[in-house]
Amino acid sequence: MSFLLRDLESALPQDIVEKGLQYLASDLVDNLAEQDGQWEADVQGTHNYKVNIDLVGDQVENWFCDCPYDWGPVCKHVAAVLFAIRTDKGESDLAKMPYFTKIRAQTEEADPSNENEAHPE
Repeated sequence: MSFLLRDLESALPQDIVEKGLQYLASDLVDNLAEQDGQWEADVQGTHNYKVNIDLVGDQVENWFCDCPYDWGPVCKHVAAVLFAIRTDKGESDLAKMPYFTKIRAQTEEADPSNENEAHPE
């Protein structure tokens, strides 16, 4: 399975899209870095997970997450990093996405200091 980064919302199951956005809105994606189309990041969940994604232009070719998820091709951690990549590349304005702004507001309401202590898996 490969897909275009810009088609993320239609390429992935809706629940994975929403959970990925929730993780990104909750600032759980750290250390996003890219070198020659290979992206990596850490995602905080029940544990810290390492995510690697290979992009060829705008085409998402390969990905890896060391979480135990095995119910589909893409986990929420990979989805969160894909949204972070799209934002980093200036290809997405998450502030205009209603679901993202709703989650961000809920996160800030629950934790005004934005220092989340418990992160649901």
